[in-house]
Amino acid sequence: MIIFLFLSVVWVIVGSSIYLWFIAMLFSMVSGKFLYSGEAKYTPRFIFQITTKECLETVKRGVDSIISSCDRVGFTNYEIWVVTENPCPPAFTDSRVRVMAVPGEFVCSARYKARNLEFAKRRRIAEGYQGWIYFMDEENWISEQTIRAITNFAERGNARLASGPLLFGNGGSRFVWLGDSLRTSQGRLCHLGHACGWWPLYGENLLMHSEVEKVIGWEFNGLTEDIIFTAHAGQKGYRTGWHGGGLHSTSPTSLADFIRQRRRWFRGMLQFVFDKNVKVKYRALELYLLLCGLLGILFFAGTAAGLLYHLTTSAVLWYYLFPALLALSAAYFIGCGGNLKDKLTAVSLCWVFVGLEGVAAWQSLLNPPHGFDIVKKT
Repeated sequence: MIIFLFLSVVWVIVGSSIYLWFIAMLFSMVSGKFLYSGEAKYTPRFIFQITTKECLETVKRGVDSIISSCDRVGFTNYEIWVVTENPCPPAFTDSRVRVMAVPGEFVCSARYKARNLEFAKRRRIAEGYQGWIYFMDEENWISEQTIRAITNFAERGNARLASGPLLFGNGGSRFVWLGDSLRTSQGRLCHLGHACGWWPLYGENLLMHSEVEKVIGWEFNGLTEDIIFTAHAGQKGYRTGWHGGGLHSTSPTSLADFIRQRRRWFRGMLQFVFDKNVKVKYRALELYLLLCGLLGILFFAGTAAGLLYHLTTSAVLWYYLFPALLALSAAYFIGCGGNLKDKLTAVSLCWVFVGLEGVAAWQSLLNPPHGFDIVKKT
């Protein structure tokens, strides 16, 4: 009886998240605003910021995508900042690109990536910048659709912070790329959350006005500075929005990096849950998402046990668990950016991927990272 009650709690927590995603998927389909398809605006002022630790060669791809996409759309009111800890970063010949190496003597309370973000923020304040900032990581690149979406939101959007969907190309490890299908589908849940007024924003594909950055700053010590930032923004009365611009990215190059990446995220979520400087209502959401990661393995183990012990007549299985499994399969099918064969492969492996996510979540508790793990991408 105790085991059944425990599994019931697991099924409710994890299963409800899957059902919530299904509702979000329907919302994105009905609203038709998941991917923006309108025209660009030309008056907003922009800084495209690529934040990197070592300023790898992949940064050039991102810079080139910004310049070429803006040229094709006809948007000219921008500059590009490459912010790095590398003391010898590569040079760019285009005058619109500014490379900023964060000096070792720069002192602030922020750590890891947040330290670079804080350095760039202070530079903008010193220069009196007033406009919009679009944040990317070193492995990201954009398209014309991204430019049209973010410039339109800057002029007509309903918030000072906004996000959009991540689109994964088949780079790095193919197996890991299939596993990242869920991240694209999770964007639909973010879409619904932003429509309700607030949802955590992530550090890539992040659009914000400089006034928000000036008020909040980046002086946080956690591994998930982006989630902490948007929680503090929510506490200051800022709502979040959905700009609908797709940001292209690649998956980690190995399964080990896939686990390390998730372990860092889950550890950052755990740090956030115990951050007393954040209101409980924001921490509660991350606690729920963290529990989904921790209990995902048990959700599927409990479902498999139910089948093994011939509980197929159980109303719980027929009316709750099986539809939840179908919804999760749909998440991988829709999120996978490949052909039909790729989509079916992602669906067939979804149990494996949920198990790996769970392994990473438990490692964040039992074998936490000692710093900000750098994950290799192509």
